[in-house]
Amino acid sequence: MYKVVCFDLDDTLSKEIKYLESAYKEIARYAARHCEGCSDSVNILEAKSFKEMLRAYHEGKNTFDELNSFLGLSIHVKDYLDIYRNFKPTWQLLPEVSDLLNRLKEDGCILGLISDGRSVQQ
Repeated sequence: MYKVVCFDLDDTLSKEIKYLESAYKEIARYAARHCEGCSDSVNILEAKSFKEMLRAYHEGKNTFDELNSFLGLSIHVKDYLDIYRNFKPTWQLLPEVSDLLNRLKEDGCILGLISDGRSVQQ
């Protein structure tokens, strides 16, 4: 008999907002590089764009439309979504989670993740 433990990612193994922030940083970097003729450097535009995206998110606005408006761009939402879905996140597990996962593996449990409706076995 197998012991299987499945987790989802959203605020279980890590804070969802950290994943979101990681994605927004990647998207802000992408968008900032598409600005031509801007007086700010790409690094400054990235930082400003990231803050603008967080503001829009917390205000319940369409983050990608707000980003385009802020930078004067017309990048398709699909392009932003592709980045969001395919980037390599830079977040970390919650501190207590790593020990728990190690103990479960030592006890012979099969660990799994459920992400976006898909199951991923480790």
